[in-house]
Amino acid sequence: MKNSELTLSIIGLEYIKDAEGGFHAHPYWDEGDHGRLTIGYGHLIKPNDHFPAKGIDPAWGAQLLKTDLNSAVSAVNKKIRKYALKLSACQFDALVSWVFNSGADDSDLWTELGKVPPNYAAALMTLNEWIHAGKKGTPSWHALDGLRNRRFDETVFFLSDMPTGHIKEIMQEAGIRRLPKYPWTHVPIFLKQFEPEQQREIMLAAGINKPPAAYI
Repeated sequence: MKNSELTLSIIGLEYIKDAEGGFHAHPYWDEGDHGRLTIGYGHLIKPNDHFPAKGIDPAWGAQLLKTDLNSAVSAVNKKIRKYALKLSACQFDALVSWVFNSGADDSDLWTELGKVPPNYAAALMTLNEWIHAGKKGTPSWHALDGLRNRRFDETVFFLSDMPTGHIKEIMQEAGIRRLPKYPWTHVPIFLKQFEPEQQREIMLAAGINKPPAAYI
């Protein structure tokens, strides 16, 4: 790895663990990925994978996730070099989460980020288009609320270390909001790197008008 390459932060890793549905010791069907068998923290089970009947422990699951994330980390770093991007740690972590979860390689997003100045609203609108599961062009192709909400969370993560005035402006320009029936009931992991008052300000700037009770 080149010294100039960015790496996923601990906060980013913990967020992805949570966004993947937490830890599963035994195989389960992941609806968001065409019903494929999954284990640990979102690890898609491959034909040559073998796991004990008693399941795996969280440490094993974390190691599988870190290995799985290598390709997403590498993909984002390649885009940084290709488009001469300057990303903060929060922006990098959010994009790694998006690439890992969606498998996306959307040139529109990277092109918008590579503009001077970056067109964050247009880039994040593209990010939020990746909310479907199934096979495109068939009846199985449909939007999932869980993916809508994950894209929203990744958007706020991406913007979180910007001034709150910029966060509000970009969110409004992009027209991105969380589904009302799925409000944040707790402070997201990726905001816990900030002081409580800043967490609340970010949530309000992102359009969460009723932050978790502890922050009202």
